[in-house]
Amino acid sequence: MQLIRDCIEQLQPDRCNFILCSQNFKNQDICQNEEYWYKTKYCSTDIEPQLIQSWTNPPDYSELSLPPPNRFIGKSCIYKKYLYLVYDFVHPYPELRIEDKFCKLWYKKDTKFNVPKGSVYVHFTTPVVNRTLQSSVLYDLFVNILQQNIVESAYPATLAGYEYNIEGLDTGLVVTLKGFNHKIQDLFQLILDEIFTFTCSDGLFDMMKEQLKKTYQNELLQPYELASMLKFSVIKPVYWPLSERVNAIDDVTKDMMEDFIKELLSHLFVEGFLSGNFTPENVTAFGNSLKTKLVNNKALPNIDHLKKRLLEIPKDRHYCQLQSFNVDDANSCVTVYLQSLPGTLYTSCLNELLAVMLASDYIYIIKFL
Repeated sequence: MQLIRDCIEQLQPDRCNFILCSQNFKNQDICQNEEYWYKTKYCSTDIEPQLIQSWTNPPDYSELSLPPPNRFIGKSCIYKKYLYLVYDFVHPYPELRIEDKFCKLWYKKDTKFNVPKGSVYVHFTTPVVNRTLQSSVLYDLFVNILQQNIVESAYPATLAGYEYNIEGLDTGLVVTLKGFNHKIQDLFQLILDEIFTFTCSDGLFDMMKEQLKKTYQNELLQPYELASMLKFSVIKPVYWPLSERVNAIDDVTKDMMEDFIKELLSHLFVEGFLSGNFTPENVTAFGNSLKTKLVNNKALPNIDHLKKRLLEIPKDRHYCQLQSFNVDDANSCVTVYLQSLPGTLYTSCLNELLAVMLASDYIYIIKFL
């Protein structure tokens, strides 16, 4: 602290140096000197003593104030080793700590990195997002506006070293948090409040609606996005392509958005995973925060049908071709989709391993083409 005070004491008006750069000086015949290397015109003058004196004893400005304390700056960076003393052992695999008709939370204590940090992954599953073409567009709007609403309130958390991400999937909303475990629940509570007290002004709705429409249009011009759209149209049981969403977005209104949000927030099943420097008590606290928000929720009779599913393609070679919407773009895209066995944890790991092996071989080949 003394070193900081000594540094601050040296920051005095009579020791400062100002550098002013502007194109306005070019024709005012002010800069008479010329820099040796780049021939840049410059001048150097002393600051008037009266001006330095006014800086030394400045008047009070009510408009200037220090920012409020950042409530996301943690005050404890202790790694919770006492878990080994309180509990018989640490589970080597994620364990299910909370399960009811609205919520399911998994937990895994970090036993490798031993740092005071944690990760939180929460999936708000809902059948509402893809029921109709209109609901699909409203869902995209909701995610974009929610991200915009959270930027300002979560800014102090990003300054404190936290990371967050909000993503809209076909099965629902996914919230991911990373950072110091001491204040990560405060950030989680902030995002929960933004979701369950969602508001949107008329001006923001119109602006985000126009922006989303441009995003749809721009993606339709990309050959890769177009090829992905064609692939998903074939293999997904319910899929609303961009070409249909871009035509439907003009008809959605703010009243439709409000009705959609009410239905979405009342048909949720939440599943989450906490990993890192957490205790079972922390998991319980996260679960209580979720249950408080789900008091008006309607239990979903069966969430298995909300899991990601794909249609089985008949065994043979099939080709789908589509002309690009951008006739001036000479680029093309070829997507080869090889369907394997029905998705399980084991087959998913095999497919990911195969993709990594193939990618490394193809990168070597492309470098020498």
